[in-house]
Amino acid sequence: MEVKLPKKHVPSTIEILWKPFVIFFAVLYIGFNWPNISWLFNYKVAGQYISDLKPEEKPAVIVENSPTEVKMQPTQGSEDPKEESGATAVKKQPVDPIKNGGAKKSFGISIAKIGIEAPIVLSDTTDNTIIHKYLDSGVVMYPGGTMPGQNGDMILLGHSAPPGWPKIKYDWVFSRLNDLKAGDIVKLGYNGQNFNYEVVKTVFLMPGEELPTTDPNKNTAFLVSCWPPGKDFKRIVVETVLQD
Repeated sequence: MEVKLPKKHVPSTIEILWKPFVIFFAVLYIGFNWPNISWLFNYKVAGQYISDLKPEEKPAVIVENSPTEVKMQPTQGSEDPKEESGATAVKKQPVDPIKNGGAKKSFGISIAKIGIEAPIVLSDTTDNTIIHKYLDSGVVMYPGGTMPGQNGDMILLGHSAPPGWPKIKYDWVFSRLNDLKAGDIVKLGYNGQNFNYEVVKTVFLMPGEELPTTDPNKNTAFLVSCWPPGKDFKRIVVETVLQD
């Protein structure tokens, strides 16, 4: 009796090459798009998503990003950078600082050129750990500064992130500070009033370096973040002055 053996399957060229082709294409795609998708492989992102699922305890006041090693330059005639100068010529209706434990007031920042619109959180502490928690809620105003409309300096801290980083909380808020040029406008809204600040210059400092010296008769707002975005090598500082 003749037994017929099944014919041996000879794989086609397509069957042989499709798996290596898919692997090659995937590696090529990841390589070309790595700057935009690298966040997918970052444990911090996963941690953020997980933490977002938990009930969140929001601070009574809002604070922002924390390159707090940048120091505020003392104003002329004062040895203490946190001490307000005596006769403050107010450019607009004066506003009082938010007191610790007081009611939260409306305070926000808007920069049309780089697509920023975020709340500003007032920190009542210089503790970096607490400030970093506040940064999840927006931009943080470092304690010891003056409020919009008052002569003196304020420091606004914000996180920065690499290109393609998802807009989780406010990790991305100051990522494009380097795109701001002299003459660009930064808007601060406080208690129903709008304050327009004009960009003067951008400087890069090492952690711990003092901020540029300013005119004590003007209201200066420094926008500060880590540089380059997503790293902690330097500080990018954008100096802005309240328009008359």
